[in-house]
Amino acid sequence: MEQLELELADQNRRRSNLEWQYRYSGESLVETVNRQRLIYGHWDHLFGCWQSRPNENPKETVPNWPIFTVNGTWCDPIDQICTRFNCSQYVFTSKWHRQANAAFAAYFSSIPRPYRSLVGPLGKFQWLALDLIWQCEEFARHLDQELLQNNGHFVCAMFVIADAFNMTRSRRAEFARELLSKNRTDLVRTYTGSDQARSLEKIISSPGNDTQSSEYYSTLVEVMKCPSKAKLVAHNAYITWEKLELLRDLPECLLSSNVLNLSDDDFESTDQLRRISGYLKDLPNHIEQSISQSIKAGGKIENLKSRIHKWEIKLRQLVKFPGSPIASHRLLAPLDSPHEMYREGLKMGNCLFELVEDCLDGDAYFYRWRGEEPATVMLIPDFDGGWEFAGASGNKNQSLSQKTIQYIEAIVEKLTEQRHGIAINELGHGLRLRTAEDALVKC
Repeated sequence: MEQLELELADQNRRRSNLEWQYRYSGESLVETVNRQRLIYGHWDHLFGCWQSRPNENPKETVPNWPIFTVNGTWCDPIDQICTRFNCSQYVFTSKWHRQANAAFAAYFSSIPRPYRSLVGPLGKFQWLALDLIWQCEEFARHLDQELLQNNGHFVCAMFVIADAFNMTRSRRAEFARELLSKNRTDLVRTYTGSDQARSLEKIISSPGNDTQSSEYYSTLVEVMKCPSKAKLVAHNAYITWEKLELLRDLPECLLSSNVLNLSDDDFESTDQLRRISGYLKDLPNHIEQSISQSIKAGGKIENLKSRIHKWEIKLRQLVKFPGSPIASHRLLAPLDSPHEMYREGLKMGNCLFELVEDCLDGDAYFYRWRGEEPATVMLIPDFDGGWEFAGASGNKNQSLSQKTIQYIEAIVEKLTEQRHGIAINELGHGLRLRTAEDALVKC
């Protein structure tokens, strides 16, 4: 016999006024949390899930969160409670936990154990697989064979490619029968329209031991639309998510087999390539051709890394750099070129040069402080269209005295008032780097 946890008062625990209720019957389990309801149809009645909010009719939804462990036993209800309902700010009592466990144990036990074990390895695709089995029982045998052959990758990929989560109930039943009867390559071609359907079918049948995320499969389909990228995918034994991200982010001119292999262990070089890609958009085509030839002829990995690093430095010098967003001052020297930022980084022992892109995008601007305590000063855009002081760091990112910080802040505040509303460019300010200590990372 299991000893239940005592419901003792805990003065240190934040109590919640969360309203919850579980109502189980032979037809459904109704889970209500803060007036939001999920209605889970009983396997022996009408299997499915419907979402209901106040003053709204129930609407069918296909849960995309795991409901079972890989072995087919049901997950703890608290594991996905924030996915099911918007209630992350609440603390749940042991009484809620016991009742939720009892309700879901009763509900899931109605699902045949072989089916629970079958869909266990599919993670977020578990409910969808159960739905297809309930509507088309022959799909269970088909899924079992797919799991034996390729760990279910092809089925999960087709769930994403066909957008099965958003299909109607009757359309999902048709889709299950299509998976049973149609040739794999024909299925891929039907739902993607891709000329690379045969290659794509081979790839999604063997991307590793574990099923991948929806984003992985959808990104793979997008990448395969480009013939040169599809060729690189086809010649790689295993496409990791890191490689797929690189294929998605980089233009064809910067891609090669050697470049793709960098993603496995050198994130610095791949980030440099992404920045190079951004710079190329504002430069003449002949520069792009030169870089492409140089990188593709990079040879050994170490030579390739060196070339990438040198090209990034050269391109930063070519890109037009914004002017200072505040008025001039004898103690504040604007770092108004990539070269000046590079020199400042060497002099002050920080990695300022890696933040050139932030300046180009209008997310930050840097200055050399010429006071008694040498420092690198950072400004960021404020919410009123002007600029504000974000912080300052001394040599090798050492902290400055409070007196110096206050002096710099006062000067910046005065200068920003003189040129209020001047923006670096029109690109938007997405990063919102808040402090110089966060940005100026010690090399």
